[in-house]
Amino acid sequence: APVAIIVNPQDVAYGQFVPDPISSAWLLANLPAHTDPLERACATSALYEAVREAELDPLQFAEMAITMIANERDPNTHGWLLQRLSTCLNRYLSKERAQPLRERSTKLLLSQLQNESNSGRELGTFRFLANSSTDQGVLDLCRKLITSNRPGDLPAGLSPGRRDRFLAAAALVAAGDIGTTPAEHPLNQLKERFAGEDIQKELFLAYAATPTAESKQSYWQRFLVKDDPPEQWTQDSLSWFHWSGQEGLTLPYLELALKQVDWVKANRRIFFMPAWLNSFINGHSSPEALAIVDKFLAEAK
Repeated sequence: APVAIIVNPQDVAYGQFVPDPISSAWLLANLPAHTDPLERACATSALYEAVREAELDPLQFAEMAITMIANERDPNTHGWLLQRLSTCLNRYLSKERAQPLRERSTKLLLSQLQNESNSGRELGTFRFLANSSTDQGVLDLCRKLITSNRPGDLPAGLSPGRRDRFLAAAALVAAGDIGTTPAEHPLNQLKERFAGEDIQKELFLAYAATPTAESKQSYWQRFLVKDDPPEQWTQDSLSWFHWSGQEGLTLPYLELALKQVDWVKANRRIFFMPAWLNSFINGHSSPEALAIVDKFLAEAK
């Protein structure tokens, strides 16, 4: 069978190599079992480029990525695969097509956390799950990160920092799993846990994931205040504002954000603009969002 042979990894890195359909089909079927890690990595990158060029169904790539994640022991490669899988599930696939793969990957990763301890993959696995799944097992894990006080409370090897605990809280907030009393609210629990520490930035980020129109409107208004909160807080909160699954709440702000580019250019530092555009544009994949961007570009002078 025809095989795509990549001799220069830089060609892949710069998008100069995209396998033909026959080679892609062969790689999809055989790459997970390929033993050479460099060739496997380069060929996987080539297939991902084919997805980006709309020459390969992201569903096929995601299925292969999950198979590879099940057997990948290198933490860096495992994390790289999770990043590409996340993009396929959250950006390139419809909710209906992504859901079975989301469930499959969640089950796999929760099993890895429980059964493959101290692998070096634990934090990356947790962060992927917190950002992409509302499975009850994931929400239970998030609760444990917030309330745990002993090493044995968490999967072995999972050593979350303060930011990870607030990520866990944000995942619960985004899922609407905030308890029935103020004391049960995950962010109130973290306020108590970190009493005496400066956690205002972490709270600002986590509350941005609140899945209500009122919260999004409040954050949008604060985004356009120059010095309150600090600019870095605003920049870091943009991805939390665009939490996965909240596209319906944030779509009304896409056109507004595009119309504010001159204000951003005049009032923010140079690196803020790419973050602004990346978050508001790449936070959406719908035809409605594309129409908004196309209309803005057509009218821009």
